Amino acid sequence: MEYDRNLFGEIERFVKIKILDREYEVPDRLELLRVFQFLDFHIDYARLCWNASCQKCFLEVDREGGSQKVLACRTKSQESMTIMKLPPTIKAS
Repeated sequence: MEYDRNLFGEIERFVKIKILDREYEVPDRLELLRVFQFLDFHIDYARLCWNASCQKCFLEVDREGGSQKVLACRTKSQESMTIMKLPPTIKAS
């Protein structure tokens, strides 16, 4: 897969994560908002600030058997991560 190195930086390895019951291979330790760009998801850029001030990129992640709300712009991808719910500002392709 081609990617813009200026946007995603050096990608050392890929990890498997689940988003809405579908498995993807994504760059390890990349902010989830960038992961969604990498996967070519539809992102409402006009409504997102990318620095946590707008609070519009909350999503639900399965952590240790329970769900937790996290900000996509501040949370990094990691092996076996499961994203159960996307914010209205992001739609899977």
